[in-house]
Amino acid sequence: MSRYFADEKTYLRQLGHELADALPEVAGALAYESTDGDVDRLLSGVAFLTARIREKLDDELPELTHSLLELLFPHFLRPVPSMSIVEFTPKRGAVQRSFEIPRWTTELRTRELDGARCRFRTCAPVDLRPLRIANAALSAEGRGHTIRLEFAPVGEIDLGTLDLRTLRMHLCFDDDAEKARLMLAALTRVPKWGDDRSGLPWLEQVEIAWEEGDSRVPRSVVLPPEAVRPVGFDDLAWDDEEPRATHLLPFPDRSFSGYRLLQEYFALPAKYHFVDLSLRDRGFEDRSALRGAGIRSFTVSLRVRGLPDGFQLVARRPFRLHCTPVVNLFQHEADPVVLDPLRAEYLLRPRGGCAEIWSIDESPEPESDGTAARRDGRRRRRRGVRLNDAARSRVPALYSFDRVEPNALPACYELRRQPAVHRRGGADLLLRFLTRNQRDPANLFELTHRHADPVLSIDLWCTDGVRPVALLAGDLSECAGDLPATFENICGFTPPVPPPIDRGLHWRLISHLGVHGRSLANAENLRALLGLYEPQGFGTTDSMGGEPQRRGRAVRNRIESIDAVHAWATTELYRGAPTPAVHTELQIREFGGPGDRYLFGCVIDRFLSHYVAANTVSRLDVVTLHEGRAAAQLEFPLRAGAEELL
Repeated sequence: MSRYFADEKTYLRQLGHELADALPEVAGALAYESTDGDVDRLLSGVAFLTARIREKLDDELPELTHSLLELLFPHFLRPVPSMSIVEFTPKRGAVQRSFEIPRWTTELRTRELDGARCRFRTCAPVDLRPLRIANAALSAEGRGHTIRLEFAPVGEIDLGTLDLRTLRMHLCFDDDAEKARLMLAALTRVPKWGDDRSGLPWLEQVEIAWEEGDSRVPRSVVLPPEAVRPVGFDDLAWDDEEPRATHLLPFPDRSFSGYRLLQEYFALPAKYHFVDLSLRDRGFEDRSALRGAGIRSFTVSLRVRGLPDGFQLVARRPFRLHCTPVVNLFQHEADPVVLDPLRAEYLLRPRGGCAEIWSIDESPEPESDGTAARRDGRRRRRRGVRLNDAARSRVPALYSFDRVEPNALPACYELRRQPAVHRRGGADLLLRFLTRNQRDPANLFELTHRHADPVLSIDLWCTDGVRPVALLAGDLSECAGDLPATFENICGFTPPVPPPIDRGLHWRLISHLGVHGRSLANAENLRALLGLYEPQGFGTTDSMGGEPQRRGRAVRNRIESIDAVHAWATTELYRGAPTPAVHTELQIREFGGPGDRYLFGCVIDRFLSHYVAANTVSRLDVVTLHEGRAAAQLEFPLRAGAEELL
């Protein structure tokens, strides 16, 4: 809007003189400079109205593209809020056994900034235990290295009484993201026999050692390298039957989940710097291999091959327990909307004016016991846009996959986003009402006259905008409730990314609709798709820290590194049976370091596996090119697609 407004002001002031010279008898008054403030305000008003008309003409039919994107890919039109990583430390004596901090329901707050506190939510459940990593050491042994992690209790706790089937650790090497990703490769790669072409380290063996009882009888268990697995790539935890989602933002089931991987990878790569260490007994999956009485400590030895010479654990605490990503997102209410039959659109504002809108909250209203659904299985009344009548009647969305309730109001609403006028890089959310069967607002007359108080209540998800960027590590340390632990953010906050609502949005919609497995077997198409999720606006986020320009170049280098893509159909032996497979070879030019390229390959591997057909597996090879020749080849294991194998 600012560009259009400036153009119109320039047109009125400068080109007006030329018109006055050409037609003095008609437009001679435009040649004079006015010192009257009312005249100046009049010209500014004309320029503003004309700018809105020009912007509308250049919008390229947002009513269609916004509605379809909101229905099919709603995540694409929403801003990406600020994010960080938080570490919890159990209070001494407050935690005697495992205590779960649930995801998404725990609200954390920062210190006061400009009279307000920023609010964050945890993105993954945290199993809080009276346990700490007392020491981490790396030593060279033979042709490899051994990482020894010494675990000790917090307080006087017998570790044999705890549920230690799985330990989640965050790889934190301060600001050195490359080291964290190299360690991720070292702990999660299980290459084929004799595979040494990747140039990456891999895990060879896991050993747990402890002393039991007063006599300190030594015990030890050797586990396979598959005991360590990456976290964050799947919605289901690999060691649980129940869903334990780790995605950063609410993601609709109707959207393709592969896009979530891309959005989160570019928004917060540190989200993937987590591993799960399974301590389960090989013969008894429901119990830990670490068992016995009087266990005061235990040591986990990770035998790693292929670490580069000179690699050191120089970080203060490179392995951390009880960590989780957090996102600046919270529930809020909009200013009440008074229905007016003469108005076509309503500009939504968060109550208090200190927040920015992420989306309308359409989540189910909780029961009195906190559950989100009725016990008889029927759909609950949902939040969203509601009329302030006795029944709290809900106004449904115009485009929705939900069934319209029989007693629903005759009107429905439609959303549209536009660049914000009052803040740089933001977006305003506009709401308008239509009839259910035809695009006509006439029924709003009935709606406003039927009720004595024609006021709408609107539930929102909101963010604090760019405010968290001014905060530092350690500034997130307050909780809205009571927790048996202290906590703080161990890194800075990522800058938010505004939604891409500029020109060309309809081409982005077409790009999403036209994506399929064969189209991605082309380097240009794959680069274009990744570019749709390249953060724009305030800056991009690679590691925690550094100027946005440098991080933006790092993201662009990853996308531009794709040199060629080749895919072909084949048959692979999967779980003992011949299975149709899609084999993809991705050729990339060198960028960053080997750890950076490994994480990039992991994301692309999972993303491509979502595109294979039912009863088909996917396999990816990433070939790194140096001066046009293959310098390294990373082979990922066979991966089943999103569809179940029969």
